[in-house]
Amino acid sequence: MSRTIPVTVVIPNYNSGAYLVECVESINRGTRPEQIVIVDDVSTDGSDEVASHLASEYGNVEVVRRDENGGAVEARRTGVKRAACDWIALVDADDTVEEGAVAAAFDRVLDTGCDLCVWQLWKTDGERLWHLVPLDPADFPMTGREAARRTLGGWQMHPLGLARKSLYADAYAGFREPGYNADELLTRRVLLRATAVGLCNKKYFYRLNPSSTSVGLHRHRVDVLDSQRWLVRFTIENFSRPDVIRAVEVAIGTGWATYQQRRALGTSEVRRRMSGLMTELGHHMQLRDWPRMRPGHIVAYIFLRTWSRLPTGGVKT
Repeated sequence: MSRTIPVTVVIPNYNSGAYLVECVESINRGTRPEQIVIVDDVSTDGSDEVASHLASEYGNVEVVRRDENGGAVEARRTGVKRAACDWIALVDADDTVEEGAVAAAFDRVLDTGCDLCVWQLWKTDGERLWHLVPLDPADFPMTGREAARRTLGGWQMHPLGLARKSLYADAYAGFREPGYNADELLTRRVLLRATAVGLCNKKYFYRLNPSSTSVGLHRHRVDVLDSQRWLVRFTIENFSRPDVIRAVEVAIGTGWATYQQRRALGTSEVRRRMSGLMTELGHHMQLRDWPRMRPGHIVAYIFLRTWSRLPTGGVKT
C-alpha cells in the first residue's frame, strides 16, 4: 500500500449517494489521507448503505450519522470534531478532486509554511469543464485577511483545499448562524484566521448538481437576506470603508433579486426579512458614502426600505 499523509478529509453528505463512490475514489487515488469522515446529514436516498460499503472497502473511511439535518455547515462541524488529524480538507459528496490533490496540497503547506492551501476550482456539469474561480499563482502566498477580502462583492477566492484543523475549530467557536448558505459565512471566518494562504495547482471539481440545495429556487433561499446582514457586520469589523460600501451594494443587489422572487418565496416572509436587512443597512449607510455608491443601488435601497415597511395587505404586491 502507498504511503498515507496525516490529513482528515471531511465529506458532508445529504442525498448524494449517487456520487459518493466517485468522490471517495478520487480522494483515495494515489497517496491516501489517513482518514476520510463521511458525515451523513439524515439522507433519505440510500446514502447510508453506500457510505457503509465504502467504510468496509477502504480502511481509512468512517461514517458518522447525524440525528437531525443541519445543513452543510453543521455536517462539517461534526466532521471537524471527529477529525483525528491536524490537517483537514473539505470535499462535498457530489464533487471530486484531481488525483493526488490532497497529497500535493499537504506537500505545499510543508514547503511554504502556509496554514491553508487552496486548489484550483473548476466546475463541471458531467460533460464540460470550466474554470470557476481562476487563481493566479503570482498572487500567492497571500494573507488570510486578503483572502477573506476577496470573497466580498463576488467570489474571487474560495476555501477549498487543505487547512489546519485549528482554523476551523476557531472559526466554529461561537458561530451559530442558521440558513442554507451559512457555510459561505463560516468560510470567511476560516480564511480571515489564516496567517498565510498558498495555492496548489491541482484541481477541485465542483459538480453542477440539479438536486443540490444550492441550485434552484426554494424557500430557504430567503435566508440569504439574514446572511447579508451578517456579512455587512463582518465587513465593518474587519475591512476598510470601500470594502464596506461594496458589501452594502451587494446586500442591496441581493435584496432586489429576492424581492423579484417574493411570490415564489413567500411575500410576507420576504417582507419581514427584508425589513431587518434594510434597517441594518440604514445603520451603516453614511450620507458621505452615497456619492461613491452606484445610483441604481441607492434607488433600490430607498424602494426596498419603503416596501418592507408597508403593512401586509396594505398594497397589491
